[in-house]
Amino acid sequence: MNSKSLLFRLEREELLREASGRYLGEELLHAEPLSGGLFNTTYRLETRQRNVILRLGPVNRHLLLPYERSLMAAEGDILGLLQHRGIPTSRILALDLSRSLFDRDVMVVECLEAVSMSAVELPKETERRICREAGVLTAKIHSILASDLPDRPEKPFGRYANVIAGYGCATWEEAIFLELEQWKSVAQAATLFSEEEMSRIETLFRKFRLLFREITQPRLVHADLWYGNILVDREHNLAAIIDADRAFFGDTEYEFATGWMISDSFLEGYGSKPEGHPHAVLRRRLYKLLLNLEDCYILFCEYGNPEEGANLKQRILEEIRLLEDL
Repeated sequence: MNSKSLLFRLEREELLREASGRYLGEELLHAEPLSGGLFNTTYRLETRQRNVILRLGPVNRHLLLPYERSLMAAEGDILGLLQHRGIPTSRILALDLSRSLFDRDVMVVECLEAVSMSAVELPKETERRICREAGVLTAKIHSILASDLPDRPEKPFGRYANVIAGYGCATWEEAIFLELEQWKSVAQAATLFSEEEMSRIETLFRKFRLLFREITQPRLVHADLWYGNILVDREHNLAAIIDADRAFFGDTEYEFATGWMISDSFLEGYGSKPEGHPHAVLRRRLYKLLLNLEDCYILFCEYGNPEEGANLKQRILEEIRLLEDL
């Protein structure tokens, strides 16, 4: 199960029993590892009182992108913001960042009687209905401002995981270049790209840096919206939007960079289409490039999938060439 990922590791049953007692105050009856996750190791825990989900952060933390080291801490705050706005998501029952029981971060959330959209075949009209509702909820997410945070950070732009780790940025431009620098710090060590290729990537982002200065309002962006992070219940209703740990405050156009959730139904619910101005279109291309650069590193160095990583690298180099010609 998830055997290729260098971040995934199953735990001993006695530790899972201790976790049930420590975080729930309840005796563990059964623990079932859940498949699919490559970053966290996830279990469904059954006690006499209830079922819960136990999420264990990645092992081999030295392989992580810098912002990935604070994802669970970030998610705790972000889920609170979403719930306050009436956006259905996981309810956290326990969050332990001490690494005193396991050698990694721990989160316990309620177990929803639901499955991800990616794991179920839905009638087309049902799928369109859920996508419309996801669009409505995404618009609500984008209405959340950094000023809505309880502590109102002075430098709120960027990955919220970076903000809470003391690396928030005063501008969106700074946040993009911090993200690029954090990627470079691991990609160079892994020698995924040549020095000449790395230089071209940095030159490209500097060429278009004025585009990022157009974003002055730090709005909340989920940053990982796809069918796998939309849960539906047995009646085929949207039950929750999950996995907001990679969220950031910045340009909402970033949400549309991948196109994972973008459909006519989603946009109908969202209330508008991605901005058509050439600057916005170009920003989305740069965001997708940055996402692909990170995914390339993740595939090679975190998930142990060099074949997919190599395919993605070729697409990245082609996109760089196209952007250089603009």
